[in-house]
Amino acid sequence: MTIDERQRFNLYERARDVLGQPEADTMMALLPPVGWADVATKQDLNALSEVLHAEIHAEIGGLRGEIHNVARQTLLVTMLGNSMLAAVIFGIARL
Repeated sequence: MTIDERQRFNLYERARDVLGQPEADTMMALLPPVGWADVATKQDLNALSEVLHAEIHAEIGGLRGEIHNVARQTLLVTMLGNSMLAAVIFGIARL
């Protein structure tokens, strides 16, 4: 059963007549503004949490791989640069 705004308003007016303004306001504040089918359950949140956890875990694994590749490339370039520098220094020292 879908509740429309007219029915919500009628409920509010009746609650105001029976309970009083502050109590009716409190009751309406506690009701969801939409149908219950639109409200997330703990199971919905747990399922979403598991999906997000898996996605984050996969992304972190990919980032680790990229970091390792960049670190490896940086090390190789540094070693090559040092070797070239040593060759230049030793070449100059021989002159």
